[in-house]
Amino acid sequence: MTDRQSVVNKVQQYLTEDFSNIQLGNDGVLSLRHQSARLFVRVNEPRKDGSITINLTAPVLYGVTDGPALHEYVAFQRGVS
Repeated sequence: MTDRQSVVNKVQQYLTEDFSNIQLGNDGVLSLRHQSARLFVRVNEPRKDGSITINLTAPVLYGVTDGPALHEYVAFQRGVS
């Protein structure tokens, strides 16, 4: 069974091969910035079966109210259909 820290180290190694701005937070979450976007990479603790999952999170909107107008804008005004 692989431990979480080994996976964090391997993910960090892979990311630093392609990106020079990888940061490791105090909480063990890796992040990288590209222009105005930031990607967070979280390696989770092993599950009961020993597998380890990795979550990727890229916040895209802050301070907006969820609702039909937002959904329409995101779906149609930004070229996504």
